[in-house]
Amino acid sequence: MPRVAFYTRISTDEDHQKFSLDAQKDRLEAYCKSQYGDDWTLHKLFRDTESGTHMNRPGL
Repeated sequence: MPRVAFYTRISTDEDHQKFSLDAQKDRLEAYCKSQYGDDWTLHKLFRDTESGTHMNRPGL
């Protein structure tokens, strides 16, 4: 059974805000389901709640 990790982050671009952290997770789950069916497990979820434009953020 594959173990997967997800990485989600916010965007500073207003046009991309529709892809919230929860929406990104939902899309990643749908992708894994399309590849593995129900035979996969979420091992780790990384949520970057700061913009990728800033290098001074937790986890880096």
